[in-house]
Amino acid sequence: MCFTKDNGPCHKLVTTPEHAPVIVATLRDLQKSKLIAEEQQWERYATDLGDQIRGMEQVLTELNVPDEQRPKNRGGRP
Repeated sequence: MCFTKDNGPCHKLVTTPEHAPVIVATLRDLQKSKLIAEEQQWERYATDLGDQIRGMEQVLTELNVPDEQRPKNRGGRP
């Protein structure tokens, strides 16, 4: 998966609904890490984690749309 700051697509990588459980688990871990970073006042790290979290949330949203409406790099079909 690709989580760029601008949440742009990664054309070489395809993420399908079958990946969702791993994405959700990783997202939870990142959210916990972000809370710790904020508590420790590690602003740059917390910001980076926030960017990754937003990217994962976007991917999960895209995986929940019907196949014919989903982008190709999310397992969409024409």
